[in-house]
Amino acid sequence: MASGDAGWIGVDVSRDAAVDLDLAFWTFHDTRPEGHVGAFYGGSRKVTHSSSTRGIVVEPMTNYLERRLSKVRRLTIGD
Repeated sequence: MASGDAGWIGVDVSRDAAVDLDLAFWTFHDTRPEGHVGAFYGGSRKVTHSSSTRGIVVEPMTNYLERRLSKVRRLTIGD
């Protein structure tokens, strides 16, 4: 995202400004900062991501996920 590959540009946005399809990055392990990614769905109230035990899930942004959220990025195609 940082390099702007194929015209895509990623910008940081605040959690409160998150909209559908903004990327959510979580840090669950210190050795893998921002090692898990999902996307906001339903504004900033829900997220979809892959669970190793449950497959692809859509769930509310719970306190557990909120506490571990490390970054929110929005992808755009240039200006």
